[in-house]
Amino acid sequence: MKKRILALVLGAVMLASIAVAFTGCGTTANDGGLSRIQDQLLGEYTRDLAGTTLNVVNWGEFIATGPELHIVRAFETLTGINVNYSTFNTNDELHTRLTAGGESFDLAFPSDYMIQRLINEGNLNRINFDNIPNLEFIQRDVHGLDMLDLWFDPGGLYSVPYVWGMTGLIYNYNLVYEPPTSWTALWEERYAGQILMFESSRDSFAVAKFILGLDVNSENEEDWHAAAELLREQAPLVRQYVGDEIYGIMIGGDAALGPYYVGCFLLMRTLTDEDLRFVFPEEGVNFFVDSMIIPATSQNQRGAEMFINFLLEPAVARLNAEAVFYAFPHTEVVDYEGFSRRGDPILFPTNLPPYQRFVDQPREFISLRYSLWDEIRNIR
Repeated sequence: MKKRILALVLGAVMLASIAVAFTGCGTTANDGGLSRIQDQLLGEYTRDLAGTTLNVVNWGEFIATGPELHIVRAFETLTGINVNYSTFNTNDELHTRLTAGGESFDLAFPSDYMIQRLINEGNLNRINFDNIPNLEFIQRDVHGLDMLDLWFDPGGLYSVPYVWGMTGLIYNYNLVYEPPTSWTALWEERYAGQILMFESSRDSFAVAKFILGLDVNSENEEDWHAAAELLREQAPLVRQYVGDEIYGIMIGGDAALGPYYVGCFLLMRTLTDEDLRFVFPEEGVNFFVDSMIIPATSQNQRGAEMFINFLLEPAVARLNAEAVFYAFPHTEVVDYEGFSRRGDPILFPTNLPPYQRFVDQPREFISLRYSLWDEIRNIR
């Protein structure tokens, strides 16, 4: 899902701007900004776990790292826990890292359908919500969805929602013939070599299925083959299948259009003079929720629950929302008059576009998708 900007080669000027925006070099205190917010914290944070390690894996650029607050550093200062923080690029990559052995994580931030898959596999621990009193700040109603009783985790036993969002189409206004309104723009030959496409097979197949009017969670094998055929037709036109690489390419004005996530677009737009715009294609989009979970291999569940509670602190959540650019289902964010993106029509649309939500699928369809995707990627 999403966002390893600092790894991109954008030139000295762009790198300098990113450093100011995200690392806060020279601006964030050694305590990660904890001194600025400590008197606003509502929870009790024991140092009983000082010296222990908390292994966290998250999407890239999905947490505040400065200049006002460096969350990981502030949490370490507050609790004495050593946070070993790493990132992942796709849900499939995360699944492999959580289940293949060799790595052990205490806290991760997957998307909805992957959480459902991990639950079904028995790879998650139930969360002890007695240790997360700040759960009370989770927004219960987001466009009719109870964020503590979601489709992928009924009853909210295994997860705490972090952000929600939707997919859409990013385009460079100066490089398109007319503003696109449909996913089919990604198949237009006049944009050959200027088209980006999701690296994520789940997201790419969803785009094809939206065009075909199919259920993105279909358990009809013919539907997957039909979507695969459409993706095969597109392959020769695609400049690159991207995850985080989309930032450097679109920011640099090197592609006309590509699909990605709304929060990433909003962040991208602040880092370039290119006229980047965003549209929810008329065929429909994916509505997703990324949540915090505790893997069954966790060696520090209490520390993970403490970190979740810290992220839900109103003072922390408000600063985190400014840094991450996604929609946080947190009442002290959405109701905060000082939030710079409060009421943003793309981030918080009054009426959602047509959408579908991903769910876990039987193993045979996951294997089929992987097999078809490998074939499509080898066309080029």
